[in-house]
Amino acid sequence: MVVLRDLKSKANETKDKAVVLLRNPQFQTCTLATGGGAIILGAVGGAFGLASGVVVGSAAGVVPALFTFGLSIPAGAAIDGIGGLFGGTLLGGTSGSITGFNTYKYRI
Repeated sequence: MVVLRDLKSKANETKDKAVVLLRNPQFQTCTLATGGGAIILGAVGGAFGLASGVVVGSAAGVVPALFTFGLSIPAGAAIDGIGGLFGGTLLGGTSGSITGFNTYKYRI
């Protein structure tokens, strides 16, 4: 019972610290700047990743097209397009969140 009581008091203490942090206006503004940058650059990175993945996948699918009756071209475009979409979104979102946070935090 003592361990359970200590655990509950520690959980309440942690909750109180989190509420104080979340009510801090500077924390709220930094969070909005970080999220905005991640959303904007994540979408742009995903779009460019998808486009470049389709182009590279189609070009790579041209080589074995003679043996696959041309089905390797759309298959390569789809596979590389999906990979480019996920990779571009990940890199764009990460760089956007870092840029958004630093732009707000270290503005003049």
